Order: sequence, then C-alpha cells, then structure tokens
Amino acid sequence: MKRGSKQGQELKDLSLKLIQASIMNQSGIFIERGAPSKVDEFRLVFYIAGPPTQKEDDVMCYKFWQLFEIPISQKSKVDEAKDLIIQKIQKSYPSIQITKDRLRIREK
Repeated sequence: MKRGSKQGQELKDLSLKLIQASIMNQSGIFIERGAPSKVDEFRLVFYIAGPPTQKEDDVMCYKFWQLFEIPISQKSKVDEAKDLIIQKIQKSYPSIQITKDRLRIREK
C-alpha cells in the first residue's frame, strides 16, 4: 500500500496506527501487487539511459528504459548496491555486458 500517489511512500510499518501513518479521511491509497518492502528497505526502480538518437542530437537529454525494481536495505553501501544491480542485470538482461567499474548510478 502506498499513500498519496503511485510513487508515494509505501506503508511498511504494520504496527503503526493509521493516524500515525498520516492516513486520514479521504486519503488516496494505492494498492499494488508484489511483495511489500521491509521496514528497513527501499524499493528502487532502475533504468538504463541511452544517448539521444541522430534525429535528436541537438537536445541534451537521454532516453530512459525501465529495467527492474528491487528492494535494497537502507543500510547498504553503494558498493553493495552496485553488486546487487550487476547480479540483477546479468540475470534479467544477459546481453547487457557491464562491469561494476563501468556502472554509474545516479538519481533520474
């Protein structure tokens, strides 16, 4: 369950009272399929960025394609997160050849 919008905050702490989770009358709540995140996890959506096509070469923007979504512990180090990302890419997209030293991660 998420409140506010599809990208809203996931309601993970099941011990909270609704009022503590800022749920009030007429709140918008979104329900999605899938395993909920644990209290100490972030669920991150990963994209691959590609340069603009030849027709778009005068713009300074990238094209983004969604790859996958995975839960990652809030306590993970960036190096550990990169390991998880590489493993998931190799499993889901074996044709994408990428190594940890050539993987840049940043917020979209």
